Amino acid sequence: MGMLMKDTMLYYNLNQAIVGLGEVNKSALRLTQSLDKTTQMLNSEDGLVYALFKDEAMVESLRSTLSSLEKSGTQAESIAADLKVLSDKLNQSGGTLDLLLGDEDFAASLKKTLEYLESSSIKLDENMKALQSNFLFRGYFRRQEKQGN
Repeated sequence: MGMLMKDTMLYYNLNQAIVGLGEVNKSALRLTQSLDKTTQMLNSEDGLVYALFKDEAMVESLRSTLSSLEKSGTQAESIAADLKVLSDKLNQSGGTLDLLLGDEDFAASLKKTLEYLESSSIKLDENMKALQSNFLFRGYFRRQEKQGN
């Protein structure tokens, strides 16, 4: 006791230690209260954690979902592999894509073919209109129109 009265630094350090112990005690009390609330939530039948551990339907649903996710992952891997094969084929030299993008003569020929098809389609439409107004086929087209309506 005598040293405490004479040595102010020792008194100050001891006082700080006691104040620190008081803070530790308050923190421990808050932690205990928090753990108690958490435990009550875990034991509550309304909580998700309770449902995961106790509700068999929820557990089965979770298992089913995980199984579906696993299957989806396997399917995604298979699709990715198929796309890689397709991409490799498209990028091959002399392949269709190479022919369409690289061969100017082929591109010009394809363009002419499409223009010819468009022109032929227009001419076919004109011929069909002419055929519909022809007296020999007019009755046929009228019957077709009545059956369609």
